[in-house]
Amino acid sequence: MKWTFLLSLSFFISACSNLESHQAKMNRYQPHTTVGSNNVYFSLNHFQFEKITKSRGPASKNEKVKINDDKNNEVVNESNKRIYFKTLNDQYQVLRSYFPTEQRNALNSCPHFHSYFLENKNKEIVSKKVSFQYDLNKINDQEYTEKFPELYLPIDDKMTVLDELKSQKKISEDRISQAVSKKLKSLSNEITELCQYGASDNYYAFENLYSHTKTHSFEANRENLNILLKTTVFYYQALISSFAKKEGQIHRKIASTDDQFSLREIEQKFGVEWSNEYFQSLK
Repeated sequence: MKWTFLLSLSFFISACSNLESHQAKMNRYQPHTTVGSNNVYFSLNHFQFEKITKSRGPASKNEKVKINDDKNNEVVNESNKRIYFKTLNDQYQVLRSYFPTEQRNALNSCPHFHSYFLENKNKEIVSKKVSFQYDLNKINDQEYTEKFPELYLPIDDKMTVLDELKSQKKISEDRISQAVSKKLKSLSNEITELCQYGASDNYYAFENLYSHTKTHSFEANRENLNILLKTTVFYYQALISSFAKKEGQIHRKIASTDDQFSLREIEQKFGVEWSNEYFQSLK
């Protein structure tokens, strides 16, 4: 009995020690910062799906996701973390291509995504020109303004781009750049956080959404689309799709065989390929 008690006590002390060690690691990760949080500034009230698309059950954790491409057909089997980081980093590069004067993320290493970081560290950015023009006769029409997600970005704590457009009857591209710059800073900080800790608040929201789509019906409707847009990668895709509509490419350097990204892996993994209809409507 005595030996049994001693062994039990030893096991308990060991377990507590491991728990404290794990807790110490968690203390070094402080996810509840506002720097990387995804504050979505608009909600769709008018968008309607024209195509009736049935949602399939999302891929299981180990399921291979087939990507059909004009260049090649590849089969990917990646973790949610890697797909999230890869897509977010690609989106950061694409958004910077529209605002090339923005300071680049100065990361020198990325322990949690080391191989992908090295492969893309020196990837050339294609500079693009965006012309922001809006119909002033429709700026009070939400059905119209919803087609331009950048209008709902905050310029400061009190005013969005749309607020200034309504009050001044004009908007300078510098003011829009100021609003986008804040989102790019947030995005850059989250990438740094992911590299350092392997996770972020926004990633956990992404993971929760994945779990939701695995256990619930998630059909093509406006309510579910708004849920997707509360997630970073879908929200940034909306901005990029809107910018692509206004794009006039002014400079190009061939530095990569593939300088475009897509949400296809995530859309297929989540079973929400129908979301692409919304993104296409912005272009």
